[in-house]
Amino acid sequence: MKRIISVLTVAGALVAGTALAQTSSGTSKPTAATKPHAASHTSARAEGKMTQFDASTGMLTLSKGKTTQQFTIADSTRIQEGSTSIDKTALAKLTGHQVTVSYMMENGQKTVQSVHVSNGGSAKKS
Repeated sequence: MKRIISVLTVAGALVAGTALAQTSSGTSKPTAATKPHAASHTSARAEGKMTQFDASTGMLTLSKGKTTQQFTIADSTRIQEGSTSIDKTALAKLTGHQVTVSYMMENGQKTVQSVHVSNGGSAKKS
């Protein structure tokens, strides 16, 4: 009988020790399962010649070599021609200019932060 009590005491101590080891002390590091997922935000720039701007949709089209990219320009997007701030409606008159678009890639979406149009002359002749 003493042997059974001894075995039960040892087994109880092992179970209690295991349970105590599994409790959180508040200083443990988060595991991959408990870490919050960071949103994928990537800052990027695109440069090229503005080949088209549709003021009704806000769609700006850039070309560089054989590559064409499209960006949606919001009303809140900062737009500059040289050092002068301009309204997005003025972009339609600036096709043919060199443009730099700064944007964020967020969950597969391009969010345009700013557009800089060079004031060094247009490829279109008026």
